[in-house]
Amino acid sequence: MAQYLELYLLAFLGGILWCSLGSVMGGYVIVSIFGWYGWLCFRGRILGGRRWCALVCVVLVFFSCGYIRLYIAEKERSEFSGILRAVTGSVMLVGVLDGDPSVREQGSLVTMEVEKIVSGGVSLVRHGMVRLELPRYPTYWRGQEMTVFGSVEWAEVSGRWTMRRAQVRSVKDPSGLSGVVLLVRQRLVAQMVRLFPGSAGGFLLGVIAGGSLGVSQSILADVRATGLTHVIAVSGYNVTLVLGLAMSMFAWVPRKWKLVPMGSVLLIFLLLVGMSASALRAALMGFLMVYALSVGRKRDLLLALLWSAVGMLIWRPFMLVEDRGFQLSFLATVGVCYLAPEVVQRVSSIVIIKRMIDEGFLGSWVKNLILEPFFTTFAVYLVTVPVLFSFQQFSLIGLVTNVVFVPFIPFFMILAVGVLMVGFVFWPLGFFVGRLGTLVVDMYFFVLHGFAVLPFSNIQVPPMTGWVVVVYFNFLMVAYVKLCLKSVPASFTQHSESHQSHPSP
Repeated sequence: MAQYLELYLLAFLGGILWCSLGSVMGGYVIVSIFGWYGWLCFRGRILGGRRWCALVCVVLVFFSCGYIRLYIAEKERSEFSGILRAVTGSVMLVGVLDGDPSVREQGSLVTMEVEKIVSGGVSLVRHGMVRLELPRYPTYWRGQEMTVFGSVEWAEVSGRWTMRRAQVRSVKDPSGLSGVVLLVRQRLVAQMVRLFPGSAGGFLLGVIAGGSLGVSQSILADVRATGLTHVIAVSGYNVTLVLGLAMSMFAWVPRKWKLVPMGSVLLIFLLLVGMSASALRAALMGFLMVYALSVGRKRDLLLALLWSAVGMLIWRPFMLVEDRGFQLSFLATVGVCYLAPEVVQRVSSIVIIKRMIDEGFLGSWVKNLILEPFFTTFAVYLVTVPVLFSFQQFSLIGLVTNVVFVPFIPFFMILAVGVLMVGFVFWPLGFFVGRLGTLVVDMYFFVLHGFAVLPFSNIQVPPMTGWVVVVYFNFLMVAYVKLCLKSVPASFTQHSESHQSHPSP
């Protein structure tokens, strides 16, 4: 029965999709998912009648669990929205900040996980998410308990409840381990700003732990225009770089024990960035990407990927359809681990390119530093296009900028961590090296701005409709199957034979 675990987890995801997308759209998506899974895994092999009955029953149970989980969450959300709609005038909200504020010219934006609503002297315990518009100063932090007062309205553009010009009544730092983590993060930010003045400190801090705190609006605009937002976001890519450097440091550790130092590095990273939903999602996805690239066992990767997705969706089921960060991390992991290797392999096997590499016209460094990053980024772009279009902006030069600028990020991470450690031990030396590092980062910003101001570097695009997204992914699956038509049957045939080697589920 365990050999069908991927199918059961897919059924859970199918139940969430059915409940969120509706019967027609959800049904078409589910048929596409199970159709491709069945074709790849079984390729026409027929199971016995008794096995089919047992398999269908278990699949229906998992499907129902997914449907019920989203139905319960939707009911809780409806109750929360109903209370806010019934409120007239201002209301008091008590909750916890779900992330670090995103700084804008007019103020800061942050999402609060509401725990209590107070209106007209009546206090109600209800859970939901509200976007707050806060003053730019003072600085607020993820995990702080906050009480705010103001009017709440539904924002059609963002699709969430928003409290504009929220009045902060009280702010309380968390206690226990969360309080220690917040204190460490505050000290880290203060030290980084002292060592790297201007936007350099905020940028390097974003590279290490995610976030745009301290980065000017002009630099942020250049980063968005060149498709490099993932560099300073708490994303799977950000965590992948951390774990990739850790793998290089612990290359001497035997493979069976390597998960211990990697897990320790991952735990330290989570403590630095805070145990938020985005950080946990990024940590899981980043760890899976490193695991796949180092081990290369696709079936184990698929199981781990599905388990991580199901675990996060049990916690917050709306993430599957509404959270673009979750969608980008999940799809980027799929693109890097499945589509990118096939694309790179086919490109490397082109007669002209292969001959140039073999005869020395193209060195191995060209393949490793230019060809592979370019086509890996291309594969990720193909998989994430529908989500990128939902931002209604698309970077036409993102493929080029990711190849040009991303290779410098590991150097910046080493620079930031090294200077921080030196600064804590011997401040004058850390101050001097930090100023030299600031010059390097400023040069990086200068070149980045040159790409950002190119004509049509960033264009306005309409979001894809649901049907267009489904059709697009089906065409992408056809392309993937054609790319790996020679390699997939062998691996999946072994998978199918292992299915039939068991008498019954």
